[in-house]
Amino acid sequence: VGCLLLFLNLACVEAGAEAYRLLEELADDLDAGSFVEIGSDRGEGSTAWLNSFAAATGRDFFSVDFSEEGFNNAQRVCGPCAHRGMGETFLEVEFPALSRTGKIAFAYLDNYDWVWAGEHPESYTLQFPAMLPDEQLSPYKLKMRKEYREEGLTLNNEESQKAHLEQAIRVHKQCTERCIILFDDTFPLGGGRYSGKGGAAMAYLLAEDRFEVIQQSDPSVPSYQGFAMVRRLISDGESAEAGASERGSEPASPWLDQGRDTPPPVPEVEWLRPINQQSLACCSLAASIRVRNAVPEYHTLVMYVDLLERWRRVEWSGDSEDTVQ
Repeated sequence: VGCLLLFLNLACVEAGAEAYRLLEELADDLDAGSFVEIGSDRGEGSTAWLNSFAAATGRDFFSVDFSEEGFNNAQRVCGPCAHRGMGETFLEVEFPALSRTGKIAFAYLDNYDWVWAGEHPESYTLQFPAMLPDEQLSPYKLKMRKEYREEGLTLNNEESQKAHLEQAIRVHKQCTERCIILFDDTFPLGGGRYSGKGGAAMAYLLAEDRFEVIQQSDPSVPSYQGFAMVRRLISDGESAEAGASERGSEPASPWLDQGRDTPPPVPEVEWLRPINQQSLACCSLAASIRVRNAVPEYHTLVMYVDLLERWRRVEWSGDSEDTVQ
């Protein structure tokens, strides 16, 4: 998928999302079964909220994290619900023995960290930031890298997607008839494609009518606010053995679906107004940008402010030229 980038210099405040709270709206549609959170919270509140909601509806709740910090936080919140280890291993080995039902009604997969783009030219590759030396990382990402190293893990986006894919496959094997899976830090690209932590897992789950999307972040919001929630389709007749052996792949782009065997043209981006970009004021932006040759559901225009993503666009007219206001 192509990506067009604009970098500006403004200072603003980011907002977070608590997509797991959407579960309350779906309470009447939830099957009997356990709640599982892979990736215990570190202060944002998901573990406490899910533990309380599970208790109120008479369900088991399990919160799993590989790190000591995440595990200790979960222990303080819910005691025996906390488990330390890799999510894939817990789902495969421990969950069947611990769950009263042996089935998962809801899984919140928000663990193996996704490293956001915008800080470095290589940040748009799945290997980022593994290729960077320690001194080029921010203090927070250096802390994360050391934490992952201590567990024998590599911090990069490819490993993040692999982990979430493996977890999704194991949830699928043990989920109820209409179970729900929520991915945080996962965002739509258009054309049924997703990126972020759950990018590869979404491709697997949506293939062969296994699951359907019931909620997702708007494609225009910053990717770090992204989420995707899917529910198993009753028509999903795949056996557990088949599900464990298959791996999803990214759907072909609409451009190639149309029979074209070459990549689309490289878009051109022209800044129109204001002429003097230094006149942009804090927290307000009025600008016009001309984009030529952007292909719908293939190219994404992303705007960064002080290296933090603030705005994105995936929809284009299909004409040779679009003007973005």
